[in-house]
Amino acid sequence: MQIARLARAIITQIPMMQVRQHYRITYIYGNKFSLDGAHELSIASTKGTLTWQLGYFDSSHEMDNFLQRTQNSASMYRVNNADAKSYDANVLWLSENIQFGIEGVRSSHDSIITNPSNMMFNVVNFNDIVDTKASIFGQWQKDFDDISVQFGSRIKHIKADANDVNHHMAMGNATIANLVNGFNQADRSQSDSNIDLVIRTDYQLDKNTSINVSVASKQRAPSYQERYLWLPMEATAGLADGNTYLGNINLESETATQLNLGYSYTGDKLVVLFDGFYQRIDDYIHDLLSTDMATNMLSAMMMNSDSVLQFSNVDASLQGFDGQIKYQLNESW
Repeated sequence: MQIARLARAIITQIPMMQVRQHYRITYIYGNKFSLDGAHELSIASTKGTLTWQLGYFDSSHEMDNFLQRTQNSASMYRVNNADAKSYDANVLWLSENIQFGIEGVRSSHDSIITNPSNMMFNVVNFNDIVDTKASIFGQWQKDFDDISVQFGSRIKHIKADANDVNHHMAMGNATIANLVNGFNQADRSQSDSNIDLVIRTDYQLDKNTSINVSVASKQRAPSYQERYLWLPMEATAGLADGNTYLGNINLESETATQLNLGYSYTGDKLVVLFDGFYQRIDDYIHDLLSTDMATNMLSAMMMNSDSVLQFSNVDASLQGFDGQIKYQLNESW
């Protein structure tokens, strides 16, 4: 069920910092356990399969900028230790035309930056961030003579919170002190209730030609990095584009509304596929240049970056088309 065409590189478990400081992975340790089952079950005289799964995951992750890189000054040594844990569960009932279920995950994240040559150096980057997601979803699809119809929906509730942060330079640097105090005094407990919807119809014009129309809406809550990155850093959940970012606790969820029109022709030798789309995204989470001069100056001093990009809500639109044409010249070409 493709609802949105937002290209993202998101690694949800581990915050990463790299590129300008040339961080390299020292180790990643992890444990993953799961228990699942499947049962034949009839509901309202409709035969189906009930599946369920329970899971647990934890990881410990370290990156540094000196073991595998040349670092001339020990004062520039950095080690980022990140830990993540998550518990998840889901139940799904699936029949020929209907599926519905519930699922949830609770995860926690920590990240501390140190310097092994300076015992005083300590940056509490992410502190006991708790991210909880729960959803209930359903989908119905039916094939008629020349038309097939699909309807799906998912209702989601997301809660996030973070503990206090700290920086070893907060006592001597007013800008860092303001960032620490501003974050610690803010209401960091956030919640979002979102819904996804999709309606799709496929119409068979003849044995070779079909068209499809779909309308969809999808909402996405901010990631914990987008919310809780309180200090200008390159921690972008794997994006690693070399820019310095700052989070925004008060971000709203994205809402993407999309219309798709598709056409397909499949002949003995010729195949033509075409898909056009238009999508409007309200409150799209994107980076904007920070106007806080003190924060920008801090980033230039600590991260060698002239400007800071802060995650913000903006409005956006995407439109375009994709497709392909294939022709079988002979058995080999």
